[in-house]
Order: sequence, then C-alpha cells, then structure tokens
Amino acid sequence: MADELNYQIVIHRCDEGETGYWVEIPAFGGATQGETIDECVAMAREVIEMFLEHYAENQMELPPSDVDAGADVIVPVSVAAKVA
Repeated sequence: MADELNYQIVIHRCDEGETGYWVEIPAFGGATQGETIDECVAMAREVIEMFLEHYAENQMELPPSDVDAGADVIVPVSVAAKVA
C-alpha cells in the first residue's frame, strides 16, 4: 500500500554570478540543485524518494518535516512511498 508523504523543500537563489537555484531538504539533511524552480522540485522529489527507499531498506523511522522560515521560496513536495 502506498501512502502520500509530505516533506518541505527550501529553494534558494544561487549566489550572485551563478545561475539557477539550490534546494535543501531539511527533514533529511539533503540538498540538490536546478536551473529552474520546476527542475528543483523534480530533483528534490527524486532525492526524497531515494531517502525513503534507504529508510525503508534499513527499517529506519521517517523523520518529521522541518523547514527554515527565512527561505526565499518554500514548496511542499508530495511523494508516494511504500510504508511498511
């Protein structure tokens, strides 16, 4: 059975002189990057799915979502995952 899980991602503009955005995934301590907001969301979803697989394979408890309120953009990301 697949449940929908929601985790926050925080999208930051890259530093001056650089293009695109970088994304932090606070609940998992992960990060990724992309040239557009849409690409960032897609990349973050992939990273979260990898974390979920790792947690499931190792029978680890999933972390609660956590987000930095001072971010440039905050986007909720939902992924379907098999939860044992």
